[in-house]
Amino acid sequence: MTPAWVFPVAFASRSPLHRDLLKDVEYPRADILFDREQPLDLGGVHVSLFWRGPMHTRGDTLIFVDADTIVPTSTLRAALDALRSGAAGGGAEVVLDGHVPWWAEWTVAAIGGFMRACRLAAGCYIFCSRAAFDAAGGFDETLFAAEELAFSRRLARQGRVVILRESVTSSGRKIRTHGWRELFRLGATFARRGIGALRSREHLALWYDGRRDS
Repeated sequence: MTPAWVFPVAFASRSPLHRDLLKDVEYPRADILFDREQPLDLGGVHVSLFWRGPMHTRGDTLIFVDADTIVPTSTLRAALDALRSGAAGGGAEVVLDGHVPWWAEWTVAAIGGFMRACRLAAGCYIFCSRAAFDAAGGFDETLFAAEELAFSRRLARQGRVVILRESVTSSGRKIRTHGWRELFRLGATFARRGIGALRSREHLALWYDGRRDS
């Protein structure tokens, strides 16, 4: 279960403006935090709370959104329209919030163009039908990063994958807190080790070192 405080912290790191607006916000704490399972005694009635992901939902439409991503109504509507028209799933164009260096803007634009051409959905916003998700086998839980890319490839075998022209806004925090040298080294590691680099957190500081905007 994700603690309630994770979401204000994620949004506070989006920009100095967000940080200032949320500085004195008091957010609720969960009464119970648990990992996978929590037994409860409700006055003699014994029940268990379980962590449940997409493999256990009952809806026929699945939409995955990162905690620090904003989805406009137009983008959500376009995703639902794509599914109604027969698409297996897809993603959206990604716009980073706040200031990012010029080289990052060019790099993000180039990567975005490549992902659109290859029909690869960015991990901050993915949508698909329940049937396509099940047929594709869901996300590869052995990967610590880029699981959305592997999923997109499998999803494409189930039907049409659409990368929407409509956009979502996601945090540029990773760009602001990691210089181009670190990102270059990460790319070199992927080129040298291939998918094996994604099966351990050892070389994935971009995702796991917990840096925040100052």
